[in-house]
Amino acid sequence: MKMLRGLKRGNPARYYKKQKYLKQIFDSEFFRTAIHRKQVLPSAGISDEAKFSLAESYLRDYADARLVVTSRIHCALPCLAMGVPVIFINGFDDYVDSCRFEGILELFHCIDIAPDGTITNNFGLKGKVDG
Repeated sequence: MKMLRGLKRGNPARYYKKQKYLKQIFDSEFFRTAIHRKQVLPSAGISDEAKFSLAESYLRDYADARLVVTSRIHCALPCLAMGVPVIFINGFDDYVDSCRFEGILELFHCIDIAPDGTITNNFGLKGKVDG
């Protein structure tokens, strides 16, 4: 199912690359028990009211989470504000511009994936994140 979604988006190489790195960071039990959310708004035609309703739904999901893993700053910041632990994934060919996020990334547990595939973190993680 996940593979089909990645292929539908038209960039299978990018999808497989992400999966390869994520498997190096998280164990299979973590993936099996995790709840996966995408934050893609439907195409044109969604009302402001529907957008606010969707945002409220996302915030409720974040508030109920034990841990949020994301590469999206707009997901990580509300979690941080609500006291929900966050692991921010910095990489996947859109390596965060350090000056643009200066002072923000230090607020999160970050896992950095460098363009050469080197994986580092700022919170002493040894091995994989487990379920």
